[in-house]
Amino acid sequence: PPGAEKVDPSLGLAFLNNLDHPQRVVFHAALRNGLNQTLQIATVTGTLAPGSVVQVPFFFQSQPPGAYSVKVLATAPKGNPLSEPLTLLFSGRLTANGTGARA
Repeated sequence: PPGAEKVDPSLGLAFLNNLDHPQRVVFHAALRNGLNQTLQIATVTGTLAPGSVVQVPFFFQSQPPGAYSVKVLATAPKGNPLSEPLTLLFSGRLTANGTGARA
C-alpha cells in the first residue's frame, strides 16, 4: 500500500563445490513478487575451493511488505549453468521490523 515502510530483504545460502578443483562461480538470485514478476536480481561472484562449502549472501533493496520468492542459479563466468535452479518460497510475509520472513 502507498506509504508502507520498505524493507531490505536478504538471505544466505550454503553451496558445496563437490569437484576436486577450484570452481569460479557466479550466483544469481532473482527476487519475485506474488505475481512471479522479477523485481531485482542480486549477483555474487566467487571462487569455491575444492570440496568446500561457502555461505553466499544475497541482498535486495527497498521492497514493500509482502510475500516473495527467490530463484537462485549458479553459473560459470561464461553463463554455463552449474546448478539446477533453486526456488525459495517465503511462507510468511516480509515486514518492516524484519519479522515474519520464513524460507
